[in-house]
Order: sequence, then structure tokens, then C-alpha cells
Amino acid sequence: MSPRQLFIILVRRSWVILLMFVTTLTGAGVLLFLVPSRYDAQATATIDPAQADPVTGQSVGISGLRVLQGNLVALAKSQRVAVDVVKRLNLTNNPALMAQYRGSDSFGRVDASDWIAADLLRGLDARFNEGTNVMVVTYKSSNPILAAQVANTFLAAFTDAAIESKIAGAQQTAQWFEPQTEKLRAEAEEARMKMSQFQTSAKLAPSGNVDTDMGILQQITNDLSTAKADVVRVQSTLAQWDSNPNAEADTSQQPFDSQLMQSLKSNLASTISEIGRMQSQVGANNPKLVALNATQKSLLAQIASERKAMRSNLELRLKSLGTQIAALEKARADQLSNVIGIQQQRDQLAMLMRDFEVKQDRYLGASKASAVARLQGQLSFSNISILDKAATPVSPAFPKPMLVIPAAIAAGLGLGVIFALIMEALDRRVRVPRDLEYAVQAPSLGVMVSAPISRRLHRQHRVAALKAAA
Repeated sequence: MSPRQLFIILVRRSWVILLMFVTTLTGAGVLLFLVPSRYDAQATATIDPAQADPVTGQSVGISGLRVLQGNLVALAKSQRVAVDVVKRLNLTNNPALMAQYRGSDSFGRVDASDWIAADLLRGLDARFNEGTNVMVVTYKSSNPILAAQVANTFLAAFTDAAIESKIAGAQQTAQWFEPQTEKLRAEAEEARMKMSQFQTSAKLAPSGNVDTDMGILQQITNDLSTAKADVVRVQSTLAQWDSNPNAEADTSQQPFDSQLMQSLKSNLASTISEIGRMQSQVGANNPKLVALNATQKSLLAQIASERKAMRSNLELRLKSLGTQIAALEKARADQLSNVIGIQQQRDQLAMLMRDFEVKQDRYLGASKASAVARLQGQLSFSNISILDKAATPVSPAFPKPMLVIPAAIAAGLGLGVIFALIMEALDRRVRVPRDLEYAVQAPSLGVMVSAPISRRLHRQHRVAALKAAA
């Protein structure tokens, strides 16, 4: 459908659009005239979850914020708070409300305060603004003054109820903890007596962070390992000397070389190097070369003598290490036997100590929780602060003429267009050549267009025809 066709249809069906437009505006006017005005009064309060509890020092985390907000909204909408509002505003003495109560089906079956409270809750809305800790209490009523009074009273009653709920819960918790704390104290004292009696009979002291007996055993084991390692090193050195017949000519440093041996080997290495250099420059009978050869022989003899003394010392050391190892093995066996002998008693003492510590921790935890509950039961404030009290609303929240009338105009025009198109679809007319092609499902061959006649000429022809007829 082309825009031209749509325009022609809307023009030909303009009476439908006008009818729907007038009907919608009339309905909006009736709505504004008949529906009573409703006034919304809002009071706000902030909940500070980051404020630490003055007793426990703990604050509500992010995860518990939604749960806290849900609980507070449920409390604000509770029957308990509504009944308190009825009492504070003395609504049971309101003649109009009592007349409504007597005319209701609940008369004689429900208390007047409860009935009025339920009626107030139907006009109440409490919620938290998204992303904030601000709770908005809204009350809707046809009376603007009553709406503001009820909203403010609901907020005050809700704040007091939150404090009372916290105090009542804390007092109930404290009462429950009193016998439990006494029972846990008796159990902890009994466990302490058992531990003390066993410790006295076994003559054992509780182990600290470092077990003395195990430390001694570990030290003996370390000394034994060190002695055995020294034996292996000494035996390896002696075996190396025995397997090397030219050990005296070896100028490399060995593990057990004395300072004298190290000095002799250093001098021997220098002498051998000097002899090699001189042999490439002078003959064998050169006095310097002969002196160097004599020095080399002297150094080799000194090294052999020093090695013999070192061997004697190593053999004595090997024998001493054997005696030391035997003594360490005996000491280790004795200490191990001692550790094994008292291990069972130590384990039993440790078990008694753990039992005492567990019961003592339970007792201390219960005592702390009981003290916290008692202190919380004495609090007379909360983390709820009133931001704004509800002011008497000036303009109604519903219906609003500035919103209803434009909406009625838009709805009337929209419905008129829709109904016009529906009527055109149900009763299709030929308005343009394309409509005829659509109806007969065949292309048009041409269009006969009448010659344009001016209005004046058309009027003259009409007058002449009327005269001829007369």
C-alpha cells in the first residue's frame, strides 16, 4: 500500500478517526471527573550497613545487605507496625473509620485495630531505591493530610519496631546462653582436672614448640652421620694414596693436606715448571739446572716424609672416629628407647590437653556471645536514620490531567487510525487504479481522464440546462 492510498483511506474514513478521538477524550474527561484524587506522601530513612555494631564491632557485608533490606521492608509492612500506627494516631476513635468497620463483614470477628491496620497496609508501600540504602515509605490516600500523617507515623513506628526486635532477640539469646555457659564451664573445669592429675602422676611437662627429647635424638643422629661421613673421607684418602705409587709427585691439593704439605706442593710445582723451562734453554750439566734437580729431590723427600706423618695422623683419626661412632650409636639407641618409652604418655597428655583446650574455647566463646547478647539487649538506638519526613502533598499523584489528556489524544488518534484501517480491510473500496488491478487480478489497459472544465463554464452549462428544462 502506497502512502497515497493510505492517505486517501484515512481521508475517506476520517469520520471513524474523529469518532474514536471524541470517544477517547470523553472517557478521559469522565475519568478525571469521576475518579477521586489520590495523594502520595513519602517519608525516607537511610540504613547504614557499614556502621559497626557498638558491641561486636562487626558490620554487615555486601552479601548480607540484600537480606537486611528485605527483612526491613517486611518489618515496615508488618501487621505489628500497622497496629502501632493505629494506636499512635488514635484511629479507633475516628468516626468515619469506625463506621466503615461496623459496616464491613469483619465486624465482630476482627478487632477494630487489626481491621484498620489491614486497611492502612493496603495503601502502604515500602521499598529501597535501587543501588542505595535509602528506604522510601509511601502512603496513598484521598486525604493529603492523612497521607502525610500516616507515612510519618509508619516510619517512626518502623524505627522503634526495628530497635525492639533487635533488643528482644538479644535478650532471648542471652537467656538461652546462661545455662549453656554454666554447663560448658563445668565441662572445661573437669577436663582441666583430668589433665592435671595425669600430668602429676606421669611426672610429665607439656611439650612446647620444640620437643626436648626429640631434639636430643636428632642431634645425636646428626653427629653420627657426620662421623660416618668423616670415616668415609679418611678411608677414601688412604685408599687413594695406596693406589697411587707416585703420590709424592702429585702437586694437586688433597682434602687432608696440612699447611706444610700445601706449601711443599706449591714449591714442587714451581720447581718442576722452572726445570722444564731451563731444559729447553741450557744443557743438563748447567749448574742452575743441577741445583733445581737437587731441590726437586729434596722437596719430594720432604713430601714423602710429611705424607707418612699425615698417614699416621689419619689412621689415628680413623680409630678415634670408630670409637666415637660406637659411642654415638649406643647413645642414639638409648635415647630412641627413652623417646619410645614416654611417647604413649605424651600422646595421652596431648589428647587431654586438646580436650581441655576445645572445651575451654567453647566455654569462652559461649561466655563472649552471652555478654554480647546482654549488651545488645540494652541498646536503645539502631543504624536507621530518618532523612525526610513526609510533607502534605499539594497535587494529586493520580489522576494527573497533564498526563491523562495527552495520553487520551494520542490513544484516540491511534485507535482511530487502527479502526479506520480495519474497516477498510473489511469493506474494500476502489479508490485508485491500483485498487481495481488488485480486485480483478489483472493489469489496467488505460485510464480515461475527463477534460478539465473550469468552474465558471460548468456553472454556465448548468444554468442553460435548467432554462431549457423550464
